[in-house]
Amino acid sequence: MTDLGPANEDDVVLAFLQAEIDSARFGSRYATILADSGLDRHLVIDHPDRNSQRDNSIRVDLLKHVCGYGTGQALFTGFPANVAWRHVSLEQRDFSKLRYAKCEPWIELSGGTRLVTEGARNVAPGGPAEDAAVNIRAVVADLKRGTRYPELIGVEGQNGDIILMEGHTRATAYVLSPPPEPIGCIVGSSPTMTSWVFY
Repeated sequence: MTDLGPANEDDVVLAFLQAEIDSARFGSRYATILADSGLDRHLVIDHPDRNSQRDNSIRVDLLKHVCGYGTGQALFTGFPANVAWRHVSLEQRDFSKLRYAKCEPWIELSGGTRLVTEGARNVAPGGPAEDAAVNIRAVVADLKRGTRYPELIGVEGQNGDIILMEGHTRATAYVLSPPPEPIGCIVGSSPTMTSWVFY
């Protein structure tokens, strides 16, 4: 794992939105909010002006409404306010440090270990957490066609582990179809991170 320097709140929020805007789980919710607000996703998310304070605020509001960012709810239940973020790159050997958040279906997929490498062993048809496995197999196919995805987002766990916040499906697919280049990840750390409900 190579440290690439600090990340700020705007980097984290944008990475979430770029990863989730087309997801089966969250995409329609983002699309509805953008349409109701008369916002263009291409300007706000796909090709953002990172120097626009207005657009940065819009992105924070989007993540707040969909995932509970800054409210202590949903994905951010118990998430500490004092988090230092940094950009890192992950080599294939670093994938063993990735852990799923403490939630289903990822616990089931990994046989209770929460290790992404264990989850990758269980994505064959008919295995556990089949709905998640179907999505993982689809991403593997996309990776083999050359599709590139946004950075993963995680938090610092114990012994150098990274607990994923966003990117469970992609991380598992990377284990199965290792990309030729290092993978980007934004990692948060805090002395009170254990208060996060998914830690």
